[in-house]
Amino acid sequence: MCNTKIDKVILENGRATALRTVPMKVLHTKQPRGKIIKARKQIVLSCGTLSTPIVLQRSGIGDPEKLQKVGVKCQVELPGIGLNFQDHYLTYSAYRAKPDTESFNDFIRGDPEVQKTVYGQRNVNGTRPLATNGIEAGVKVRRTKEELRQEYMKDSVLAGTATSRTSLISLSCTTPSSLGRLSLSIDSRYDANSTQILPDHVLMLEGKFFTMFHFLEYSFSRGSTHIVSPDPYEAPDFDAGFMNDERDMAPTVWGYIRSRETARRMDAYAGEVTDKYPFFAYDSLAATQYLNLQDTKAYGGPNHLSIGIQHGSWSIQAKPGKPPKDSFVSSSKVSEVRDDLEYTAENIKQVEEWVKRHVETTWHSLGTCSMSPKEGNSIVKHGVLEPPPQRPRRQRPQMR
Repeated sequence: MCNTKIDKVILENGRATALRTVPMKVLHTKQPRGKIIKARKQIVLSCGTLSTPIVLQRSGIGDPEKLQKVGVKCQVELPGIGLNFQDHYLTYSAYRAKPDTESFNDFIRGDPEVQKTVYGQRNVNGTRPLATNGIEAGVKVRRTKEELRQEYMKDSVLAGTATSRTSLISLSCTTPSSLGRLSLSIDSRYDANSTQILPDHVLMLEGKFFTMFHFLEYSFSRGSTHIVSPDPYEAPDFDAGFMNDERDMAPTVWGYIRSRETARRMDAYAGEVTDKYPFFAYDSLAATQYLNLQDTKAYGGPNHLSIGIQHGSWSIQAKPGKPPKDSFVSSSKVSEVRDDLEYTAENIKQVEEWVKRHVETTWHSLGTCSMSPKEGNSIVKHGVLEPPPQRPRRQRPQMR
């Protein structure tokens, strides 16, 4: 049924027997406001993390006190409906890529030759870059014992949990050869100023970019959603709960630091998009560095007249790494070696403020109708499942 949404489940004697549907949009005052669809056998309600709980709540299934406040009669008491909202809390870091890097940016900007090539690849043999979701590399990592000894970790509730699953960070990076992201992930687009994977490129700088993104695999923060009236067209009271548990902050800060170190060692790295980062002092050892002079010249071309003219403290050119030592043992070649950046306590606070301002959703939400026991368990306070009926034990015949 197109252009239709579910208003509620109709219950008869505690049993779901039908659904009431309404038009997705009300186009005029005389439009029918509802339709009843009866079930022959059973009803499977699958409206997603955000819509399933509010359909149930409009049906009278949920927390009795909250339902009464919004004018809905409670028919089934399940306080867990709408609680326990969870997500992977995502932050991005954007980087400049070298001019010779294969990137998706020119395709998005509408370069005719690039678009012709890309569409041709897809139409002729179904190959990249439109044949991929752009996530070219990803890894799940835990903090080491040495990293847990950092001052910002010592102050965290998570200090000492190097082996607990809550310390697992997903780091993703979109490699320059395609679209992409960091869970640690690499993305060859520039998507640091929007929750969308492909933001408005008119608002972006010219050039090529890649993005690192990082998110907690197992977060402590929880949100909730609840109806504010029986009206199916009224938005619910939704609290995403992002970062409302302080235990999520330290590993998220660590994810930012670790992904930045990864990006700085990539061959495509040419500097950072400095206005998308925490604001560090000009002389800070953690300060961001913009495009280096060599790549600036490559982007500008031989006839550009302002290359190398600095603007005071507005930008710091990315510094080259150290030359690698000769090695005859490994076949892996690196062009340069870098030391890790150093962060002061003040720098860590600046990263924390940056996280608070820019943390986003991954659209990986779950938990609002947790399939756990009604009375809860060690993970959630309330679930939605009634305990199974106890079957009487069969008496074994006694042997004589």
